[in-house]
Amino acid sequence: MKVARREIYPTPSRLGIFHALAWAGLSVTRGRPFEGPGVALRILPFVAAGVLGYGFTPLLPGPTDPPNVLAGLYIPALIAVVLLTPWARLPAWVQAIPPLAALGLMALVRDASPDSPEYVFTPLVLLPVIWFALYGTRLQLLVGLLALGAAFAVPVAVVGGDEYPTTELVAALLWTTIAGIMGFTVSELVRQREALELRLAHMARTDVLTGAPNRRAWEDELAR
Repeated sequence: MKVARREIYPTPSRLGIFHALAWAGLSVTRGRPFEGPGVALRILPFVAAGVLGYGFTPLLPGPTDPPNVLAGLYIPALIAVVLLTPWARLPAWVQAIPPLAALGLMALVRDASPDSPEYVFTPLVLLPVIWFALYGTRLQLLVGLLALGAAFAVPVAVVGGDEYPTTELVAALLWTTIAGIMGFTVSELVRQREALELRLAHMARTDVLTGAPNRRAWEDELAR
């Protein structure tokens, strides 16, 4: 079931940046977060986290290695896809692809050596889960968790050896469990807030005693 949130969206010039970020999250339909106003603000915290993580790469061994260079190009390419794609013309499930593709950023720089940039990028696997918890459906969140586990487990099964030891399976289980607890907790909190918002909106448009539409409801209908 899609839950439409507020349609009135104040611009950052009218609100502080943090309030604008909050309103951007309210002006979206669950499962379709790349449509409507405020898309750039919705993705801003996630882009900032990705750029921050990648910013540590020059401090690590092999910053100009091809995988690290490709990872640097990956971020702006993903942003361009999000902002330029006509999402309204596409099925809702397609909007789950960019968050899942963000896991490719970690895959590009993944390596099992002790001095690997993997340890900088590993926390970024939580970003798609947080995104789906805030804006996605429960199915999208579940798919995100499975993709997170696969990002750790598949290289072990396909490559294995010293490069991807079996201890990576423990990491896959640990990260998936942590992300699952966090993701579904955040998702349920957001859904409770949405349900409360709908209830308050209904109460504001109906008479307390009779349950009939009140003056505000009639004014809203006439304004249409």
